[in-house]
Formats: sequence, structure tokens, C-alpha cells
Amino acid sequence: MLKAYPNHDVPHPELTGAAILWLSSLAGGSLSVFLTVAKFRSAFRCDESLLSACGALFECGRVLTSPRSLLLGVPISTFSTSYYVVLLGLATAMLVRPARYAAMLRPLILWLAFFGALFVAFLAAYAVLVVRGLCSYCITIYAIQLVVFLCAWLMNPGGLLAGFAALWTDMRLRGGVALISGLGFVALTTAQMAFYRTGATSMKVEPRCVVEGRSLPETVLRTHSREPEVEVGLFVDLACPACREEFVSWLRDARESRGRYQISVFHYAREGYCVPPNFPAANPGSRTNSSCAAAVAVECVAKFAAEAEPNSALAPRRAADAGLNMMARLFDLQDTSSPYFTRENLFAAAADVGLTVDITAPDDPFNRCLDDPAMRTRVLEHARFGMNQKLMETPGAFFLFYDGHVPADRMVLVKGAKVYGDVDALMDSLRQQLLGQNG
Repeated sequence: MLKAYPNHDVPHPELTGAAILWLSSLAGGSLSVFLTVAKFRSAFRCDESLLSACGALFECGRVLTSPRSLLLGVPISTFSTSYYVVLLGLATAMLVRPARYAAMLRPLILWLAFFGALFVAFLAAYAVLVVRGLCSYCITIYAIQLVVFLCAWLMNPGGLLAGFAALWTDMRLRGGVALISGLGFVALTTAQMAFYRTGATSMKVEPRCVVEGRSLPETVLRTHSREPEVEVGLFVDLACPACREEFVSWLRDARESRGRYQISVFHYAREGYCVPPNFPAANPGSRTNSSCAAAVAVECVAKFAAEAEPNSALAPRRAADAGLNMMARLFDLQDTSSPYFTRENLFAAAADVGLTVDITAPDDPFNRCLDDPAMRTRVLEHARFGMNQKLMETPGAFFLFYDGHVPADRMVLVKGAKVYGDVDALMDSLRQQLLGQNG
């Protein structure tokens, strides 16, 4: 039998550790719930981009949209919510009846805290070494888990080894508590997964996502579709990882749609001369990597491709293909070290897509084009449109629906990178919600 401690014999470190553990678990559970809700809205709601865009408040998109941010198709924050709720329940039991539960629960809490610490250490290493980024939310969770582990250690005055070993003594009682805790974890996680997956079945058109207007700015960066049902106006920053994902996925969807979707790409390099002087959401990452110069480089490549066959009916198509290929090559520079878009890298990318360039020649046409005010103005016009539509992050996508050749008088603005699932079903649903007609 476990020894029953009289109240006055319960060591003070145990109660102190339990109290701090209770507060830490409450904080960890609350933050986990927030992250689950934020990730859900960022992935499946058109008006939210907190965790799915570059330039959002905490710049956590790179980390919280990485492959390791999901487990069994749901955010890992759903599992951490259940974990902290279980710890909260165990800490509550210790604080309410310390004489009865202290000796029984200390080893179980220590093991839970230990495995939790190992898991967040793995996530931290993955974020730093693979994703190459840290998120303020994640750092907070790491800190909370460190406090949880230290509290569990404090609650075991005999030391870590003795605390770990104590779990295996009197397994009849401790095993029952461990089983109940495990079942509680599974039940809480299953309920969260059900709510998450049920809510993720469709994207809703929030009123804030509806934009008046039937046209997008001029751009040469368009896929080829004679009579598209939907034009997707994609606003991207070449230094933004989420933009890269959206660019690749939408071009793939356009190819697979057999002409139903036209992708029009617009520059939104939120720094320097690429944005108006009063632009309220300039981005440090864009400035560090010279995104503005990269956007101009794309326009220059498209310009030279068109000029190579000035009298050909295929000139616009060749310009679009060259510009989109250049954009894809520049997105790939995100895999290199920062700054991505040095002049040397821009020249190398232009050469890779077939342009004859010479960085050592002062009068090189590509070199002159990079400093051409007309090219910069082209990019700036895209930014003005985005700013007027209150698009403060990247990526952003405008969905413009057509009835034959006639565009609708309203568009849907989607902020951030999304999980679209069945794109055909999505477009039909959005058309129905926006215009009240079938696709």
C-alpha cells in the first residue's frame, strides 16, 4: 500500500511544484487551444491568415505550416491541449488532497513531464535545423514545458532516478491512474479531431472576404485559358515561403483544370520602391532578401521574351511562360542562404531560364532593365491594388468568377495559404455562396 501522508507531513516542495504545475498546465492548455483555433481559421477560413501568411503579426507561418505541425491530419496543438488538460487534472488532485494523492501521482507526473520535454526538444530541433525558423508561440510552449518538467522534478525530493523508478512500485494503484489519464487523453484528442475535421469540410465566404469589382490589375504573368470559369489573382512576395507553396499548388491546379482556371500572378514585394510611400505593412524579410529587385527581374525576363518575337501572336504566351519560369527559379532560392536575391543570384536565375546575360558588362540589357523606372512602376501598380483592398500579408488570392466572357461584379479575397482539398468542389461552392448560382 502507498503511505498516506498526514497533511502536516506533506513536504512544501511538493505543494509548491503542484501549484506551479497547475498554473503552467492551464497556460499551456490555453495557448494550445488558441493555436488550434488559429490554425483552423488560417487554413480553412478566407478572412484569417495569422498562421498561414508572411507578414502576419508573429511571423509563425514557416514553422506552424511545416509538415511536423500536423499529426494524423490535425495540428499537434490538439494533442498538446489534451496533454496539458491531463496534467491540470493531476495537479488539481494533488492540491485538493495532497496527503492522499501526492505519493501516488508524483512519479506519473514526472514521466509525463519527461516525455513532454523530449517531444518539444524534438520539435525545437526540427524548427531550427530543418525549417530554419522559430515562432514566438512555439518558444512559449517550450518555456512552459521546461517549467512543467522542473516542477515535476521539484515534486520528487528523492531525485529524478528515484522518481522515475517509483512508477513501477505498487502498479495496482498507479497503473489505474495511468490508465485513466491515458483514456482521458485519448477521449479529449478524439473529440478535438472530430470537431476539427467536421469544420474543415468547406470554406465559408465571410462578408469581409467579398470585394467589389470585376477586374484585376494588368499582368503578363498569366496561365493560358481561353474561357476560364475562374480567374485566381495570386499576390506573392518572392521571399515568402507560403507564397511559394501557393504558387506551385495553383499552377498545378490550373494545369489539371484543363482551362477552367486561369492563374494571374501579381507582385507584392512589400519593401522599397515596390510599395507606395504610405504602405503600412512593410516586411523585414522582404527587405533583407531584396524582394523588390526580384519582382523587377521577373518583369524584365518576361519583357525580353516578348521582345524576342515582337510580331508573333505567341509573344504574350512566351512572355508569360518566361516570367513564370523565372518566378519559379527565384522561389527556389529560398532553399539557399539569405539574402536570396542579390544581383549575382538574379543574373544566375535569368541565365538558368535561357536569357543571355553578362553581369560584368555595364551596358548589359538585363542589368539596365533592373534599374528601369518603367519596370518598377509595373510592380508598384500591383502593390497599390493590394493595399487598396487592405491586403496586408502574402499570399493573397482574389477569385473572380466568369459567366462566359462576363466577369462577376464581386470577387472573393482569400488571405494566406489555405488547405483547399477538392478545388473543383471549392470553386463551385464559392460561386454558389457568392453569386447564388451553380458552377
